Amino acid sequence: MIRLFPIRLALSKLVLTLILSLLICSQVQWTVSYANSTNATALESSLTNETHSADRTNDTNTLTSVGKWVRIIDLPRSINDLAVDPDNLRVIYAGAGKQGSGSGVYKSEDYGLTWNLSSSGLPDQDVTAIALDHRDTGTVYASVGDRGGIFASEDRGKSWQLRGNTGAFGGFKNRLHVDPKGDSSLFLVTVPGGLFKSDNKGRSWQHIVGGLPHDEDARTGAYVLSLAIDPTDSKVIYAGTGGFIGQGHGVYKSIDGGLTWNPSNRGMLDYRINALALDPAHPQTIYAGSEKGEIFKSMDGGKSWNDVEDRNLLEEYSQPSVRSIAIDPEHPDTVRVLLDYAGIAFSNNGGANWSILGKPERLQSPMFTAMATSFDPMPVIIVGVDPNIDNAGGWRYAD
Repeated sequence: MIRLFPIRLALSKLVLTLILSLLICSQVQWTVSYANSTNATALESSLTNETHSADRTNDTNTLTSVGKWVRIIDLPRSINDLAVDPDNLRVIYAGAGKQGSGSGVYKSEDYGLTWNLSSSGLPDQDVTAIALDHRDTGTVYASVGDRGGIFASEDRGKSWQLRGNTGAFGGFKNRLHVDPKGDSSLFLVTVPGGLFKSDNKGRSWQHIVGGLPHDEDARTGAYVLSLAIDPTDSKVIYAGTGGFIGQGHGVYKSIDGGLTWNPSNRGMLDYRINALALDPAHPQTIYAGSEKGEIFKSMDGGKSWNDVEDRNLLEEYSQPSVRSIAIDPEHPDTVRVLLDYAGIAFSNNGGANWSILGKPERLQSPMFTAMATSFDPMPVIIVGVDPNIDNAGGWRYAD
């Protein structure tokens, strides 16, 4: 009589061994697959070295972690100024050139992806500043050369004509500002030349000094580094002050269209103010950026200022000068700030908290020249990088 028990036991052990072997193989295969997937993701991330992290949000107008910095190959190395068409955010203008090389106005019609030279009628000289007419964005103004020539285009940059001359010589930094209420007033900030105003769309200019801190040498002019005009009352203007070298005097304010000025600098008495921006919905709210990275905010039309930057966030950077400030017109608590060395800092709650978007990884300790930003329908930032470093020129960040 055959005893079946030992045979059944042996078969049971064999089946159990086979099952365990299959389970172990499956686990090993899953682990290897997961590891390979993880390594591939890490490798892909390391190869895409222009990708940066930022706060993730569901808001379409807010920077996210999927954005990339890309160098703009259609632009020259020297980007002196940038301006976005407020009526068509796809359209961006760049004023470019250094000592005649790459000089001209460049125009993009696809949020800065591609650019074309748009300089018919301009001399072969550097375009140091550019601005759009707020009422008629078909009219574009440009400061050209080192003698203060002002050119205008009435066909969105297709052709240009000489409009007038400021008489300002030189200028390490120029900025043009057009009266947002749409009358004939233009302002030119030129460092170290001072502040100039035209009341006839750039045809003639006057040098403004009254009440502003200035050098005894009239050729040096007023100590003005930046300007912002109230979009609801163009008689109200703010000037960020600072001499060519040395200390500044904070912000000054004019209530008569720039003819006379008074200190508006409580809380920032001796700061050099490189950048100013007004909340377009609440123009009593103003942001000011200093040469050493401080970000000030006033909510009472410049009567008082509070320091709102996050020093802990910027402590790894050595005095990161503020170069530009932009406020989202639809969501005015959203603020972007361009800083030397650090790149882009942004706040989504009116400066209560800040995050660093950063800069392109290929740029080592960069200084910047200008920023243009589009908030809707997609977040886009264009920056100009000082031409004296590697990989200079224009850079674009977009989600």
